[in-house]
Amino acid sequence: MFNANDLNCEIDEVIEATVGKKPPDWITEVVMQRHNQPDGEDRDFYLVCARGYVRSMVGKRLGRAKLSTAIVPDEQLVLPGFTRVQKEYLIEEEGVTVSIPIDDMTDEQIAEKEAELTVMGTGCFEHAAELQRYRLARAASREQGAQS
Repeated sequence: MFNANDLNCEIDEVIEATVGKKPPDWITEVVMQRHNQPDGEDRDFYLVCARGYVRSMVGKRLGRAKLSTAIVPDEQLVLPGFTRVQKEYLIEEEGVTVSIPIDDMTDEQIAEKEAELTVMGTGCFEHAAELQRYRLARAASREQGAQS
């Protein structure tokens, strides 16, 4: 019986067999074409539901290429010889987000990722500092309330 894990494996096969950019809608269609589609009154309903589900699963699989703040990144996604550089990244082209292998990225696209990570890092440090300020202010307020 076909299950979600089988679908993930199939999506990964299509992604790995695709050279260069991997538009999610294209991957979805390749996966859909690998399976028989029902006939009958509910055919359109099936196709809408199945395509939507497959597309969401494709998005999740491609989402592995999203920039991560994890302390220990997924080793399967890291380029050999590096601790953080990913084998592929998500980029936006003509309003569509695609996953592209780092070897196929232009220097400009890599520089954009560098800038994006720098902004993310700055934002994360600011966020952490504000959380600390909030926590300390709340503790001080509680202490002051307890002394009253």
